[in-house]
Formats: sequence, structure tokens, C-alpha cells
Amino acid sequence: TVSWKCDCGGSMKRLPDVLDVWIDAGTTSWTCLDYPSKTEDFEALFPADLILEGKDQIRGWFNLLLVASMVAMKKPSYKAVYMHGFVNDSKSRKMSKSLGNIISPYEVIDQYGADTLRYYSIGSANPGLDLNYNQDDMKTKFRNLQVLWNLHRFIIDLADSTGLMPGPEGTRALEEQFITSRLHSTIKQVTFLYDSYEYSQVPWACEALLMDLSRTYIQLVRDKAHQGSADEQQAVVSTAFTVLKELLRLYAPMTPFLAEELWQALRQRFALPEASVHLAGWPAHNNELIDEKLEERVGMLERMVSAIHSARERKGIGRRWPLGRVIAITDEPAVQKALQDLQPLVLGQCNLKAMDIVSSLPDVKVKVLGNYEAMEKDFPGLAPMLIGQLAFNSPESIVNSVKKFGWFTVSAGGKSYQLKKEHLIMERIFPPHLEDASIDGLSLFLDTRQDSALEAEGYARELARRVQALRKKAGLQRTDKINCFVKTDEDLAEMLEPHLGDISAKVGAEHLRVKAGVPAKAYPHVAEEKVKDKTFSIMIEKHG
Repeated sequence: TVSWKCDCGGSMKRLPDVLDVWIDAGTTSWTCLDYPSKTEDFEALFPADLILEGKDQIRGWFNLLLVASMVAMKKPSYKAVYMHGFVNDSKSRKMSKSLGNIISPYEVIDQYGADTLRYYSIGSANPGLDLNYNQDDMKTKFRNLQVLWNLHRFIIDLADSTGLMPGPEGTRALEEQFITSRLHSTIKQVTFLYDSYEYSQVPWACEALLMDLSRTYIQLVRDKAHQGSADEQQAVVSTAFTVLKELLRLYAPMTPFLAEELWQALRQRFALPEASVHLAGWPAHNNELIDEKLEERVGMLERMVSAIHSARERKGIGRRWPLGRVIAITDEPAVQKALQDLQPLVLGQCNLKAMDIVSSLPDVKVKVLGNYEAMEKDFPGLAPMLIGQLAFNSPESIVNSVKKFGWFTVSAGGKSYQLKKEHLIMERIFPPHLEDASIDGLSLFLDTRQDSALEAEGYARELARRVQALRKKAGLQRTDKINCFVKTDEDLAEMLEPHLGDISAKVGAEHLRVKAGVPAKAYPHVAEEKVKDKTFSIMIEKHG
């Protein structure tokens, strides 16, 4: 026994029985429950459902927890293990002072908030793998969380402007059915991910629904939200509110502060009964409201809208300028039915007057050539002969075969060869007024011709947008009515005459005049604008 004299006059002795400190830590699974002094909590809570630790603890804490409980209790002290890795820099290097690549969590928290850091960290690495910190990815997560904030403002502002409260959804159009289906399929998916401890996948599932609500649903209903019937506006208010409220419950474990702040804002405006999002319980899905086919169709809608917008850009035609039609070419009944269901949404989102659904279009020709390099690679020495054989077949028969079977068969030298898509060069030839907007599995052609009526509607839309921008610059509220005078040339004034009622409704104008002359009085807010080759002066004042 080691002993030595103490300054107090006595002597000190080292205790003879000293154990590794990890032995004490290994007993925590039951000592934290006051076992064996008390048994109630131990019987209810032991063993734990999950332990979450870094991968360095394989030989550390959860190892000793397992060893100690097996020795003392003859069973593990937990049912599942979730291991995370370490945080490295963007080049996968360990953070160290010598490299000068250390990033303090407080730097990120001060700039983006604790919720953003938590949200980013959960979804940026799979279990057991290191996280390579990337500042750009952190910024993206921060912007995506701001979408939640924007959505809650949109819903509150819409309720204020319409005087409606969330309640019966009214007429649930296809867009309401879609986002409701997405909500319940996401609740089902996220619940499964949490129950399966697939934590790294949860942010992505929640974010997909968030973007569907913001970028798809809100865009689909923006017009009817502000100009639709009372029944349509009720459907938008109720649906958007319900989806956001349930989405906050899904986000709460990952972003507790943001979810709580938005919950309190909704609670104050709409009298939510739950005092906190963290007391609201976990949402439950309804399988009867999940429509996977509808979700797939809306996915096709998004691809169509993107392709048509790209076709507009290639032709230099802005999205606000209406066009006559888009032509969809398909001979598949299921696709034709889906297009018929989606037609109103395609026309609204793409600013089109019609969508023609046809099985063929004589104006579009197909030219098929052989890809010499690809053929020579797979059929050495035979490329010239195979290309020659293609000339004896119609381009349509070749395309149809590749579409149906994945190949086209040609014969050469007494043998048959299957030419696949990569062996062929397929070119479409079509008139200059058509622009190819095709997507996978569907041929689309945008008719870019414009007549005087389409031109007039385009100018009307641009004028409405410029008036709205001047309203915002003037600091007017959405509910404020205005008097508006537009000075322009006689041709544009005459062109806009049939659209004045629609423009007035969009910009909240009590009085709207479009004239070639000057107004009888001065207006406090003025903007000089030019659209294409037309110039005009916009003048507004608050009405009343």
C-alpha cells in the first residue's frame, strides 16, 4: 500500500481497489435507472432501443456497455446501434491546426443557425461514414429551410387577403389530390425511415415534399389562389395549410427551433390547439389518399413544363407570351389518358391555348443514319455493309422497332444483326415554326407562331407584371386598390383595350386607363417601361 504524509499532519493511502474508469461508464445503462435500488424504471426501459455514437466508440462506450450488461444481466443493454463518422474538410482531410482547415461549429451556427447545421449534418453522410464539410452545401440547406418560412408567410397572407380559414377543402382538383398524396406517402416513408434508423435519408424525403409544395403545388395554384372562385381559394388555403402543418411535425426532430417558431406563428393566426409542435404528436398517413400513379403523372408534367420552357428560351420567346399550342405525339392509350388529365395544368403552366394529342404528325420526318464508330466497335469490319442495309428500310420502321424491342434487325452476309439505339443516329426534320420539346418517352413540339391576338395578350401580361412591380416599389399592400394611367401609342392602346378588365383584376385597379395622351393630373408613382419595340409610362396612386 502506498502512503505518504499529509500537510494536515495525518497520512494518505492509495485505495487498493482501482478499476478502469470505463467499467463505471459501462454500468450506466442500469445505474442511470437507479437499479438495483429501484426496479420500476429498469423493468420498463431496459434495454434501450438505440445507442447513437461515433465510430471511434467501437472499442469505447457502447462496447463497454455491451460487455458490462452481458456480464451482469446476461443480455445486451441496447437493441440497435447507429454510428456516425467524423467531420472532415471538403477534401476529405482530417481537420487539424497544422493544415489550418479547422471550422468551428460556432462559425456555422452564428451564420446559419443551429437548425441548419443539424439539418445539414443528418443528411450529408450515411451511417459510419465521414462527413466532408462543404460550405456551398450548407448554404443550399439554409436556403431550402427558408422555403419553409416563405410558405408560412404565403399561407397567412392568402388567408388574410381572402378572409378564409383552413377547414373543408372544397373542390379538390388534381393539384390538391397530388400534394395530398405526396404528403401521406412522405409521412409513410419518413415514419419507416425513423423506425428503421435510416436517419440520413429523412432530410431528403422531407425536402422532396417541401419542394413539391413550393415549386409544384404553389405554382400550379397561384392563379386560382388569388383570382379563383371562393371554393377554389378555400381548397388552396386548406390544402396548403394542412401540408405545411404536417410537414412541420416531420421537420421538428431535425430543426426544432425553426419548426417551433413557424408552429407558433400558425397557432397565433389559426388557433392551433397544440401549444407546441413538440407536443403535437407524430402524424399518421392514410393509404387511401396515396395515389402513386397521380404522383408519376405530375412528375411527367414537371418534365413537360421544363422542356417547353427550354424550347421557348431557344426561340427567344418569354414565358409570359402566350403561344397557340403544343403537339404531343404518342400512340399509347395510357399516355394519351395521362395527357388528357394533365392538359389544363400544362396549358396553365406553359401559357398555351391548346394541346393537340396525336398518334403521328406528318410535318415531322425522321432521318436514320448508321453510327459507323459504334457499329465498327461491336461488329468489326461489318459497319459499311450494315449501314448499306439500313437504306433498304424506312426510317419509321427502324424507329418503331427500336422503340418497341430495343433494337432493329438487319441481315448481312447471310447473318442477322441486332442494331441498338447507340448504333444509330436518329434526326428529326420539322418545319421552322415547330421547336422540339420532347422528353423521355414522349415527343413534344411547340408551335411558336404568334398572331395579333396572342401578341396583345402577351403585352397585357407584361403590363400587369410591370404595374405589380411599381405597386411593390410604392410600398402598397396587396389589399390596397389603385388608380392607374398608362401612356403609350395608339396601336398598343387599341391592342390592350380587350384586356383592361383582366389587367385591372390582376393589379387591383379601381380605375385603369390606357391612352396615347397625357393624364389630367400628376401621379405620385411613375415608371418608364419598354417591352419589345413598345414603350409606355405607368402611373399609379392609391385609390381613395
